[in-house]
Amino acid sequence: MNASEETRFAELCNDFLEGELSEGGMLELRELLESDERFLKLAADSYQVHRLLGFQASESTEAAKQHREVFVHETMKRLPASAEDFVEDVMQGLVRASPRNDVSESTSRRSDLSWAPLAASLLLAVSAGFFWLNTPKEQTIAEITGMSGEMQWTGDGGRVISNLDVGAKIGGGTLEGLAPSSWVELTFEDGSQITLSGNSMLTFSDLGQKQLYLRQGNLTANVAKQPKGRAMLIHTRSALLEVLGTQFNVEAGLSETVLDVSEGEVQLTRKIDKESVHVTAQQRAVASVEHVLEPKQSPNFVENWTSQLELGPEETFGKWMPADKENAARLKAIPFVVEAEDSDESLTIFLAATAVSRGDSPPVLLQPNSSFEVHGNLKSGKDLFFGFQIHRPNGDFAGKFLAVSKPTWEDPRDPSSFSATFETAEFRLDPTLQRYASRLPKSPAGFIVTSCWCFTFGQDGLELEQAEIIPSP
Repeated sequence: MNASEETRFAELCNDFLEGELSEGGMLELRELLESDERFLKLAADSYQVHRLLGFQASESTEAAKQHREVFVHETMKRLPASAEDFVEDVMQGLVRASPRNDVSESTSRRSDLSWAPLAASLLLAVSAGFFWLNTPKEQTIAEITGMSGEMQWTGDGGRVISNLDVGAKIGGGTLEGLAPSSWVELTFEDGSQITLSGNSMLTFSDLGQKQLYLRQGNLTANVAKQPKGRAMLIHTRSALLEVLGTQFNVEAGLSETVLDVSEGEVQLTRKIDKESVHVTAQQRAVASVEHVLEPKQSPNFVENWTSQLELGPEETFGKWMPADKENAARLKAIPFVVEAEDSDESLTIFLAATAVSRGDSPPVLLQPNSSFEVHGNLKSGKDLFFGFQIHRPNGDFAGKFLAVSKPTWEDPRDPSSFSATFETAEFRLDPTLQRYASRLPKSPAGFIVTSCWCFTFGQDGLELEQAEIIPSP
């Protein structure tokens, strides 16, 4: 350590503690800390004095102050003694270090303090990524390039933002789709795009390597070529995906992960036994305890589909009720508050939804003359809205479509039992996607149906018993 390095280290350390250190400065500070252990003692001394005297940059933002407090808490809790004992010991040391003492004596007395645990904590904090908490400006790693429906982002410092919009630049955090019709497209700085749809939760970061944690939901990705040795990693409850650059779709459930690859190659590792396979273009693999882990040819499309609510509530939205002596298994719509765009007003709808082309089932292709038939219970004859989401064959989001109909009562003696039929030609692009009309198909025919839902406005009592897609004869 020479005098110039010591001076430079002091400058960097002070900027760091004041919350003013740039990204380049953080890298330089880390390199100095790792190059000579004597810098660790200087860091500990600087941190102790800074903490005890309560230095706070007057021009710091409130977020920066909160970030410093997080760093202080994480560092202090690693000390072997209590924070109170630590502060008292240091204060006594500062009192003993009289202003009449020369610099060498003051330094000597301070060195009697146990700086090693704190110095080690500082280095550990750097290695664990705590430095980024102290930057006054949050680092952004991606931009929202498309979205519709109710989404929520929890970002740096636990900030929760519900009024997301296209063009927002965000850092690492957690994105949540709050409804079956939710959809968001995220574009990283290298051009990689991911689409999250339906009831979903994704935590993501990019600290030199993209890491995504898909807790639940459907994710479609078009990944640019990643740096050598730094593949994009996607974690689910049951699997780990390593992606160098490809197009694919992944569906994460509680007990299984379904991967469909359109282009390129993805390595899929099942967490329970660490078994791995390579999944290439036009192949599917399922990671779960019930399936043999092997890539297979992607299943062919089917044109008909029937909901199977009797199997349970998995991949549904609503209150699931099992069959009894009088009723089939059904899904009771639950209230959901929808915020109106460009307004502070909100609407309450009663919504029930179910997956269609999900899990390891074959994809359902909607034909021009196909129809949807819906059966259930409803307390009044108000309008029934029916919608669904579609994807392209390669997994890319292709839109949401909506239609409305008056229910038909199936039995005059039972005024609550209804049926409704919706033809493919009746559906129009969901009004929330009008801004994307130029890039989305005008008709849903020829696309994969991934989920469907029905709802009424402002009234309880809607129960979905069965939904079907019936192809043209």
